[in-house]
Amino acid sequence: MARELKVEIVGDSKSLERALGNSTKGVDQFGGSLTKLGRVAAAAGVAIAVGVGAGAVKAVKAASDLQEQINKSNVVFGKSAD
Repeated sequence: MARELKVEIVGDSKSLERALGNSTKGVDQFGGSLTKLGRVAAAAGVAIAVGVGAGAVKAVKAASDLQEQINKSNVVFGKSAD
């Protein structure tokens, strides 16, 4: 059931207008702060992803180098390599 509410303001509304204006500015500033925070979080995420990617590349290279050394050891020492 819908109800209708009518409000009539009698008198000087400047203070109400000022308060609403200040509220709007505050909300806009808060929104801008959230936008900046989102950008910082996104940049941090990219930096972490790049770091993880670089670490993965190093790990793969190290594993490849280890396998190569094991193969060389097997060739040089044959059955005695273990």
